[in-house]
Amino acid sequence: MSYTIVRPGYLNDDPPGGPTTLLVDTGDNLSGSISRADLAALCVEAIFRPDAHNLTLEVVNGKQGGNYPVCNSYDQVFHSLSSGYLPVSAPGCLHTSGIRGMCGVQDLTC
Repeated sequence: MSYTIVRPGYLNDDPPGGPTTLLVDTGDNLSGSISRADLAALCVEAIFRPDAHNLTLEVVNGKQGGNYPVCNSYDQVFHSLSSGYLPVSAPGCLHTSGIRGMCGVQDLTC
């Protein structure tokens, strides 16, 4: 039996921002809030995506860029989480430290 565990930040009633406002990670690194609408959309997407199977993720709304490359779709969000990389990497820390740049995912040790 497969699973997807979604660990959101605290919930708010802000309007949905879509995948370009999501910060996701597979560790225990994020804090903040997420709109109920964005969380619901992410959960519904996860139901139908094989790349979301057997995955635990945390998610908040935030500003992508810097260490968070911009995701334009849920395809990019889930593919980056399941495969551990995305061809587009962020500037700064990700380039200098050789850490894999993942769309919307923080994986920093620098």
